[in-house]
Amino acid sequence: MGAEKTKRYWWLKLKDDFFDQVVIKKLRRMAGGDTYTIIYLKMQLLSLQNEGVILFEGVEDSLEEELSLHIDETVENIQMTLLFLKKHSLLETLSEFEHVLPETVKNIGSEGLSAARMRNLRAKQTSPSDALTSQSAHNVVTCDTEIRVKREIPPISPKGDDDVFEKFWKVYPRKVAKQKAQKAWTKLKVTPELSETIIAAVEAQKLSGQLQREDSRFIPYPATWLNSGSWEDEVEAEEIPKRRFVQTGTFDNGEAEGYWEDCKC
Repeated sequence: MGAEKTKRYWWLKLKDDFFDQVVIKKLRRMAGGDTYTIIYLKMQLLSLQNEGVILFEGVEDSLEEELSLHIDETVENIQMTLLFLKKHSLLETLSEFEHVLPETVKNIGSEGLSAARMRNLRAKQTSPSDALTSQSAHNVVTCDTEIRVKREIPPISPKGDDDVFEKFWKVYPRKVAKQKAQKAWTKLKVTPELSETIIAAVEAQKLSGQLQREDSRFIPYPATWLNSGSWEDEVEAEEIPKRRFVQTGTFDNGEAEGYWEDCKC
């Protein structure tokens, strides 16, 4: 019963003119273009649970090789697809480990199992005439075609592990793709000592600026940070300028009057 509650449904909404877009027509007219188009669609589906972001976890030496494992396409065909997508701004690099599909970000939907059940129940309770009216209205106002993908969230780890993971989640500055992060945490088989090291590293890297950015998109996903062992990175401490007080006089109450200046003392 508990595992059933963890299910979530994700879908990708393709515009009805997807294949009529000039850039997609250009892709399909290339030699091997239909295969490249399928690869692009597979990449979009792969990115659903990460809000349109393709994560490079370092399982293979390159993103192309790792994608080949995920979507069962050849490395050469994936390389050609990536080159085309980057050239036409359909794939953007956020970091070494994160690549976003901008059009996918705009067209992702999801709902929990309970919401899906309620929607199905309401559909069953709708009279035939109401259903016909509703369908007609839907045909008038919508211009999207939905591709629904059912994905199951991995089983929740033991309660003790959850508590320790939540401490990490609380301090990590970018709170996205939590289930991916929890999966990466579980895979590490974190001991109490390691959890303290990881959390201390997060705090230190936040203070140093490595995990603090004005634009949070440049902070690695928590799963990416964990999978790459980034808690072992050296902290790049910012140099704090030394200052000295230069006295220019004395106030009537005896306190020194002056100003502070940076120095190399």
